[in-house]
Amino acid sequence: MTTTMPYACKFCSKPGMVKAYTEGFAMIKPEIWIPNIACNRCAGFKTALRKLENSVANACQILNTCRASLEGEKKNGVETRIRTRIDDFTKRICNITCEHYRVTNVWSEDFTQMILDAPVHCRTAIQVLRRRNFQGVEI
Repeated sequence: MTTTMPYACKFCSKPGMVKAYTEGFAMIKPEIWIPNIACNRCAGFKTALRKLENSVANACQILNTCRASLEGEKKNGVETRIRTRIDDFTKRICNITCEHYRVTNVWSEDFTQMILDAPVHCRTAIQVLRRRNFQGVEI
C-alpha cells in the first residue's frame, strides 16, 4: 500500500505529490525530508548546472597548473585549448539557465574572460553571472 504526501519544490515552490510505501514512510521521517524535495524540472537543472560547474572548475585547475609550470609556445597552446573548452562550458551553462528561466540566451564573451582572468574564482564568476542575468526572474 502506498501513501501520498503533498510537497512544495525547494527551489520554485511548485506544489507536487510524492508517493511512498506506507511501511517505510514513517521510518524515514517525512517531516525532515519533505521540505528538501525538488520537482523534476528544478532537480534536472541543478544537476546539469553542477556538472557543468565542475567541468569549468576542472578546466580552471588545468589552466592554473599550466600557467604555473609551462612556458612559451606550449603554454599558449594549452591556454587556447582550455579557453575553447571554457567557452563551450559557459555557453552550455547560459543555455540551460536561460532555458530553465525561460528567457533569451544572454551569453557573452565577457563571461569567459572573467573566468580566465581569475580561474581560482570560477564558481563565484558563474554565480555572479546567474545572479546578474536572472535576478527576479520568475520560473
